[in-house]
Amino acid sequence: EISLERYLRNNFYLTLSNSFYQSKYTALDGVERNTRFNGNYIITLIGGKDFVSDNKKKTFGVNIKTIYAGGLRTTPIDLAASQDKGYTVFDEYKAYTLKNPDYFRTDLRVSMTWNKRHFTSTLSLDIQNVTNRLNVYNQYFNEDDNKITYNYQTGLIPVLNYKIEF
Repeated sequence: EISLERYLRNNFYLTLSNSFYQSKYTALDGVERNTRFNGNYIITLIGGKDFVSDNKKKTFGVNIKTIYAGGLRTTPIDLAASQDKGYTVFDEYKAYTLKNPDYFRTDLRVSMTWNKRHFTSTLSLDIQNVTNRLNVYNQYFNEDDNKITYNYQTGLIPVLNYKIEF
């Protein structure tokens, strides 16, 4: 793992982290295989900046988090057997030998915080997966189309939040 970090200074922070790894297991047949989570690497960038008013009663914040990672592993589907049986049949002897496309996601948050004498309130808008990338989650045999179909993770998700702390 390699990380670079700029601690909070002048209301700005930044962290860049890279990890390279292997995730494997040995089954009862004695064969070492990848696990589902053996994406081999993950790169994360997190940063943010707060803009504080002169009287320190209001703070506007902008934060971003980006993840780029190797895709999850998956087990190949035996298409002929699936077509014959009418449901998904995996080739278990080749468990986790396929790798989904790389995973990419960027989340963005903008917020406004008001500091009062006895409480603090924050209004924020989080936009998860701001690029609306549809990352592959898994695959299955689609008997209606008679072919292998992919399931995708959720696209863009806006979350509006209001919080009061006292």
